Amino acid sequence: MMAYHIFSSRVAPQEDRFLDLYLGSAVTIDFYWESVGRKLDLPLISSLTERADSDDGFVLLGDELVRFGNEIKIFEKYWSDENVSGSLPDDFLEKVEIIKEGIDFAVSNGLSVMVG
Repeated sequence: MMAYHIFSSRVAPQEDRFLDLYLGSAVTIDFYWESVGRKLDLPLISSLTERADSDDGFVLLGDELVRFGNEIKIFEKYWSDENVSGSLPDDFLEKVEIIKEGIDFAVSNGLSVMVG
């Protein structure tokens, strides 16, 4: 079973990473991320595993990274508002917050973010 991470770096891949988080297995991504993405009509979140598994991988930059950041904000609000934190994996919302901040940093600095 594939494991998925989200990461970016300030300089080059594997150098001085500022965002490097384990997202989970394909089952975890489907249950906690993609199903909610489909429910909320968030196309980038809905396609995390499909795009990460493609030949080109899932690299977000520019306008697409901005859209992903906007989706993450909606996604975070959904899970916060659902008041289901007891059924979420440990530190799930904290990780979403770190991802949101990492995306904002990447957008501000013209960097890319990759899910793989």
